[in-house]
Amino acid sequence: MRLLLVSANQERSPDPVAPLGVCYVATAAAQAGHDVRVLDLCFSEDVEADVAAAVAAHRPEAIGISLRNVDNCAYPDTVSYLPHYRRVVDACRAVSPAPIVLGGSAFTTMPAFYLAALEAPYGVVGEGEVALPALLARLAAGSDARGVGGVAVWDAVTRAVTVTPPAWLPSLDALRA
Repeated sequence: MRLLLVSANQERSPDPVAPLGVCYVATAAAQAGHDVRVLDLCFSEDVEADVAAAVAAHRPEAIGISLRNVDNCAYPDTVSYLPHYRRVVDACRAVSPAPIVLGGSAFTTMPAFYLAALEAPYGVVGEGEVALPALLARLAAGSDARGVGGVAVWDAVTRAVTVTPPAWLPSLDALRA
């Protein structure tokens, strides 16, 4: 499958961060035989245009979006990143019919909330190096994704969320970035 992984993080305070989790997951998906591209939106000044360009260039069959933080952790001036994440999801939907798969540390803390709030069909809870390739295999085969370790599924009709316990990495030594 052609997979576009999008790092949605744009927070640069106190410093910008590299999308390391996305890079590890991209490597695992590529090793599983998928054609993977990564879009880092950290310094994007036009999210919609950058998403559109990445989708036009790669024509993904699935789009993974990494949600890094829930908010800026700056009480009493807390800023939720949900509106930005909605903007990224909407930008992907505007230019591609590919299914959206959420992931990242913010998603992992509240998978049912984010799937419903962003109306995304799939998400990866915890490490994605095992779960995402397994989910992509199910999607490629047209099979039901429920029951895949570390995968959350949102049913658009019933609005129910099914979360399968995380798929733990067999060994950290097997990881490649």
